[in-house]
Amino acid sequence: MRRQTTWPVTAPGCVRRWGRYVSPRQLATGIDHLTPHRKIFYVNRAGQSGSWSKVKSFGAGDRCAAHERDLRCRGSTSTIKKGGALVRFAVVGTGFGEQHIGWLLDVPGVTVEALCYRSDHSRATRIANRFSVPAVESDPLSVIRSGRVDAVSVVTPPETHEKYLTAALDAGLTAVSDKPLARNSDEADRLTRYSQERGTPGYVTFQWRANPALREVDRLRRSGFLGRVLQAEFAFHHDFLGEPETPWPWRHTRQAAGAGTLADQSVHLLDLLRWLTDDEWTVTSARSSVAFAQRSHQGSTLTAETEDLADVQLTSASGTPARVFTSRVSAHRQLRAELHGTEGSVLAVLDPDDGSGLLHLNPRRAESRVREFPADEMNIYRLLLAADGPPPEAPTFADGARAQSLLDEAVRHTRKTA
Repeated sequence: MRRQTTWPVTAPGCVRRWGRYVSPRQLATGIDHLTPHRKIFYVNRAGQSGSWSKVKSFGAGDRCAAHERDLRCRGSTSTIKKGGALVRFAVVGTGFGEQHIGWLLDVPGVTVEALCYRSDHSRATRIANRFSVPAVESDPLSVIRSGRVDAVSVVTPPETHEKYLTAALDAGLTAVSDKPLARNSDEADRLTRYSQERGTPGYVTFQWRANPALREVDRLRRSGFLGRVLQAEFAFHHDFLGEPETPWPWRHTRQAAGAGTLADQSVHLLDLLRWLTDDEWTVTSARSSVAFAQRSHQGSTLTAETEDLADVQLTSASGTPARVFTSRVSAHRQLRAELHGTEGSVLAVLDPDDGSGLLHLNPRRAESRVREFPADEMNIYRLLLAADGPPPEAPTFADGARAQSLLDEAVRHTRKTA
């Protein structure tokens, strides 16, 4: 039977109230997660192409059952399915978890059933109200084991990842982890092995793999534009901890974070290095520094244990050199990815805030050119939850564990030279 698909109702002018109409040529099924006073809108496609269908709205309690009945009666499945129904997510974490909810609700066929918090109930409630998430919970493990969800996104400090992700795998849920996968390689390797043993998918949200300019770099490298890669250089500058006052005290403790900018930013670049070169790497040296030995948070003072800047040198098995530099105390924000090969080079200069940027293409025997890429939300869940299954570049726990191994190597080098 021909499969129907679902699409979010986000285009300008889309109908969002009872009794109004939309064209099925624009969409067969629409799910509006942006309307604050209603949980879900969907359009039943009635009959032949070009006919019109009435938009119906449902409250929080009956939305899933109503939509699943509609899917079954039409003999179709949603774009993303689990046993023929919508994929129901729980999100654990109220920091960057807010971004993850936005990403998830922009993927057809996905709902967020619960937002779990550890300490800040008021923030969790505000986020849940913003996105119309029906449940706010203080016990993530009970939600994971409840049978109410099909998947969980863990967006909490690294020290908690193994506990929540293991529980998700135990429950047979698809497990998604914010980066880094864990505090250290031992934890990351355990999670990877357990995911494989259970036969349950596990992914890491390396969202820069979803950036259009970097995806074009990957395509160019695979097409032979670069020839054999001779050298790679990556840099990530940000200012989110550029002042002594910190909103995130846990980021400055080894116990909670594992590392500083290496875990915040370098792990992204180490993953990009592996993906964009299709090679494995070894850290040969690394240096780091702390910008502020003492940090303040809400009137108290804490000692900074984790690095704010890091410079990592690597080599591949064939001897290709690479460099990864990161700073979370820069005065500007920029990500640079540069690959040089026997046939040409590419340089991507990107804005971390919106993913936009320029891609400089320099073929060795032709004229150089520059391509501009507009803003992109870099929604990694569109890769992880693709209609036809995750593509090869969807970052798995195994990718997270390998990036974690390089991160750990860099940490060991920096602490030797500290």
